[in-house]
Formats: sequence, structure tokens, C-alpha cells
Amino acid sequence: MVADNTDHILVRFTEQVNHRHSAHEISQNGGVFFYTNEIDMTSFRDRLEYMLRERGWKQADLVRKSGVSKAVISVLLSDPVKDLRVSSLLSIAKALGCDPLWLYTGKESGTYVTDTNLGKVPVWEMPELGKHPTDALSTLDSGRHIFSDSDGQLIGVIANDDNLTGSGIKAGDICVIDLADRQARHGDILLVRLDSNKQARLLKALDGLSGISLVTDDQRLGVVPIKDVVVYGRMVELRRDVKE
Repeated sequence: MVADNTDHILVRFTEQVNHRHSAHEISQNGGVFFYTNEIDMTSFRDRLEYMLRERGWKQADLVRKSGVSKAVISVLLSDPVKDLRVSSLLSIAKALGCDPLWLYTGKESGTYVTDTNLGKVPVWEMPELGKHPTDALSTLDSGRHIFSDSDGQLIGVIANDDNLTGSGIKAGDICVIDLADRQARHGDILLVRLDSNKQARLLKALDGLSGISLVTDDQRLGVVPIKDVVVYGRMVELRRDVKE
């Protein structure tokens, strides 16, 4: 069945679009694509050629309907690993009436979000950390978020002082913390809760003769033995305050 991209259509695919799934849906222009799994498509080019065949289109049709240049379309069809601009991807997917994320990755949007969660990381102010269970912080909506491709149980914590400037962390910076990694190693920046006052702090681990101690870059603030804190997690990424 061939229809213009402005129509509300229902197309039943009998060939595989994605080897991971069966009987899933790809929403498009108010309609739905249904597909079943028979043939594996491993590249963007495979899926693009598949959609052109389903539409009964030639390359010139896609150029005309998408507004993407003939040169770009030609390269995409000849090179399966060619980098693709987001604007071109969206234009091509809109013309074809398919999910752009599926067209590029092989996974429809819903599945992609479920599998990867898009690396969405909630960002917390330091005082907010004590208001929620620690193991829930990465799943709660803090009202602010960043995206990270780091693995782990991640949260972002906004540094609230300049006590670690020697380690590159300034007030307002976002420290991405892996709550699943609580092993203290020399030089690591750790998010901890002090037993003495129950406050959350970012501290640096130093391995000395008596084991791991926690410090800041301001020596006047002293040293905290690792046994006197609860380690929430280890910093795996630093995001600079974009307002600088």
C-alpha cells in the first residue's frame, strides 16, 4: 500500500524491521506501522531502502518530498556508516511517515527509551539529598536533569561550595555520581553523608598509612576518616556550570 505522507495510513509489514522485536508499533503521522520479524536490518541504509520499497518511491521521490538534497540522499544510500544530520533525519522520516529513531537506530522510540532511558539523570541540590531514600534518588523527578552516556545508577549533585576547586570543582558545577559505585579509591571524589551532622558533602579520598581518609582542597577543614561517613557514591563525570 502506497500513500502520501499526509494521509492517515495503516501498513502491515511482513518483513522484519528490527530483529529484537515482534508485533510492535511505529507511530507516524497519526497512523501506525505494524511489523513482524523475518529479515534482519542492521543499518540505517537497510531501513531507508526498505521504506523506499514499501512506498514504491525512487530516490528522486524522497528528494522531492523530504527537501534533502540529492547529493545527501545518494551518500546515505551508498554509505551505511555515513554521519547524518538530525535535521536531515527528521525530514526524511517525516516524508516516509516513520519513526525517526527507528529509522536511525532500528528501535522504535518507546523501546529505545525503555532500553536506554536516554541517559536522563536527575539533578539535586545538596540539601535535597536527605529528603529522599538514597537508592531512589536516581529514579525520582527532581525537576532538573541532564543527559549522560555514563553507565550506572546516576544522579547529578550541584556543588555548593568551592572547597574542591583544586580538583576542578567549583560552586554550581554538576557532579555526576554513580550510586552503585561506593568503593573509595585514592583521588576519587565521593558523595558522602557525615555521621557527625548528617550533612551531605563532596569530599576527596586520600589513601594514607592508616587507610582512606576524606578531605577537601582546603587543608584548614581537616580530615574525615572513611569510617565516619556513609558513602553515597563516586563521581564519574563533571559538568561545568553553563552560566560561567
